[in-house]
Amino acid sequence: MIWVAVILGATALLLSLYNFLRVSRLQNDLRYAHRSARTNAIQADKAIEELRAEVAKLKASAKPASSAGSWFSPRMTIQDALKLHPGVKEVLAKMHIGGCSSCSVSATETLAEAAEGHGVDLEEMLSGLNSLMSDEKPAPKKDMLPPAEGGRIMLGAVGQPNQ
Repeated sequence: MIWVAVILGATALLLSLYNFLRVSRLQNDLRYAHRSARTNAIQADKAIEELRAEVAKLKASAKPASSAGSWFSPRMTIQDALKLHPGVKEVLAKMHIGGCSSCSVSATETLAEAAEGHGVDLEEMLSGLNSLMSDEKPAPKKDMLPPAEGGRIMLGAVGQPNQ
């Protein structure tokens, strides 16, 4: 009976030692994870500050809008431009953009993409479009709006029906 008690006591002592070592290892792992998290947080804060400084620098170097006001931008889609003013159709058609079946444009194409794709000077296009807004802005007509979501459109040449 004494031997059983000694064996059980020794087993309990070994299990206690094993659990003590396990807890010590887990505490070390926890300390390491905490230090790593703190280091990562500091690095993230530095990266955020660098990005903020870069954004501030980009904002400072951006060209301000012209004094006359710029209604049309290179990133605006053809569809949005047509919604803004129905005269867009004529201005683009004069530049041979969307005026015939061989030069149709996508409603989701940007003004910059249309200018590049048709070999037109972007600044000239934007100037022509923005000049539309110097007069009183007429309400857009429903029949002048492009098809919904990415359809190809033909704007039609000035004075000519779409082919």
